[in-house]
Amino acid sequence: MTNEAALPSSVKRRVIEKITANKLTIIVGPTGCGKSSIIPQVLLEGVGNPILCTQPRRLAVVAVASYVAKQRGAALGEEEVGYHVGQDKMANHDTKLVYSTSGVLLEELKGRGLDALTKYKVVIIDECHERSCESDLVLTIIKEFMIAHPRSNLKLVLMSATFNHSQYISFFRGVPGCDYVDTIPIQTANSIDSFYAKVKTYYLEDIARILAGSANAHEEDYIDYCSDMKKDPDEELNSVDKGKAFSDPLLTCIMSLANHLHEEESPGQLEQIFNILGVFVHFDLHVLHSSVDVEDCLKSMECGSTLAGRKRKVLLASAIADSSITIPNVTCVIDTCRALDVKWNVRRSQPDVATVWASRAICDQRRGRTGRTCSGKVFRLVYQSFYNNDMEEWEQPQLRLSSCRDEVLSLLSSKNKIMSDPQALLKKCIDPPPVAHVTDAIEYLIKVGACREAIISRKRKLILSEHGRLISAMPFTVEEAGTVVYGAKQGLLHETLALMAITSAKPMPIITAFGADDANKINLSRYFPEVDVKDPKSVAIAHLAAYVFWSIHWNKIRRHEMKEHFDNCTGQSGASAPSHFFGKYSLSRNDKFSHNIGSWTP
Repeated sequence: MTNEAALPSSVKRRVIEKITANKLTIIVGPTGCGKSSIIPQVLLEGVGNPILCTQPRRLAVVAVASYVAKQRGAALGEEEVGYHVGQDKMANHDTKLVYSTSGVLLEELKGRGLDALTKYKVVIIDECHERSCESDLVLTIIKEFMIAHPRSNLKLVLMSATFNHSQYISFFRGVPGCDYVDTIPIQTANSIDSFYAKVKTYYLEDIARILAGSANAHEEDYIDYCSDMKKDPDEELNSVDKGKAFSDPLLTCIMSLANHLHEEESPGQLEQIFNILGVFVHFDLHVLHSSVDVEDCLKSMECGSTLAGRKRKVLLASAIADSSITIPNVTCVIDTCRALDVKWNVRRSQPDVATVWASRAICDQRRGRTGRTCSGKVFRLVYQSFYNNDMEEWEQPQLRLSSCRDEVLSLLSSKNKIMSDPQALLKKCIDPPPVAHVTDAIEYLIKVGACREAIISRKRKLILSEHGRLISAMPFTVEEAGTVVYGAKQGLLHETLALMAITSAKPMPIITAFGADDANKINLSRYFPEVDVKDPKSVAIAHLAAYVFWSIHWNKIRRHEMKEHFDNCTGQSGASAPSHFFGKYSLSRNDKFSHNIGSWTP
């Protein structure tokens, strides 16, 4: 049984009618209304299958697909519901509803062109406010296909709670069949709406009053942060290591607020909060972060109290939890109103990483993590006037911040005419990247031998070289693929390929305890004595050494003998061999490989 009943029958009929009649439909609705799970199911029954629904983040893909499969009483990855994330695919040719990342769809478009779209009855681009490079490119390519093939039966649906849908309407204006675009507002069952209405939002001035009357907080715990935010919010933002770390006043403010909320409701930056809250025995800390395995993140999101309700469950979440996921019984959200900004520096030919103020659209998405299954409170650690007047309304498009190297090479390697001219296509994006970034990317690709310029029919065009074709076929960035080719020339193909696979995998194979640098260093130093847990290069070398050691011993001991040995051993947490990383020779997570190899000496 599905939760389609949560959507009024009149709205369901309208959704089916409009999507059936139109080439493009926009659906908007508040966070928590069930767009990601309800709308695809409505379309399955009313329009047909197969249906593709893209999400901007891997965790969201797996979480939503798992949730919908459970609703429909189906086994995930079989005929009813499946997903595709990177090299992890739990779907087949008969799967009716497939959730995937925008990157997966982009790869399919590059390889199969229009056929990648026409096999679906409906293509849904969910969470359009997440302006990833892949999402913007997918939309641009789909638009160009719709122009080139006006008679196609493609049905495109754009969904979000906070995106600038008028911008998207303008973007598709002039496309055959898109001169008039229906925008459908979604409201769900009264129970969800009533909870959503009970979400109360507090700002720094409110928090100051709350803590001032609390017996669990001293005035100095938050007064410094309030004072700094009044004087100069941007200075406070960049006060520690150019914004890469939180200031002490902010950390003490978070600690005081968390303790106050615990008493009030009895029954990297994240690492800083993890460390300051970890000393309190009444908190059960969990982390949602790309360095944590997706399965572990999903377990952390499950409902349930710990130690008979004697501990408060606290989830520390990075941007991967900003949208599309439902975490049961979240009663409070503490939002620092900050985001990580990675912007390409053309002059230095490297990215500049900085903490910036998040957009109001993103903060509204964070607000939506509560109010879904219960009423809740949101605490924004900025003054309301600053939030309303100084923070940007919409998210910055990532395509304008990237180096464009991977995007140019990916498009150039496509056999489809629409995609094979990167410069022309990128100019047609909803927010085109800076010309300087594209020019710099082309110069770099020519320099490394991935392409060359040629005059064809009196026009200057980029021609992909065999070297470029080789590195574009690898599931790595341009720089990582170049490293693999260089390693192969040095006779180190196997080692270099393993190293690049390790560095691009999330999380890395060796299990690490979040926020426990000392313990992690001891663990990693078993494989590379000179390891520095703050240095990604030395951490990668430690992982490579562990992999080489694992590989050698794997070839010496038959699989069932190794499994029996591991099952009978105990030891500290060490290197794991997840099935998606080591392929058919790996042990499953239940084989306890991760708990024993760390105690051996290579």
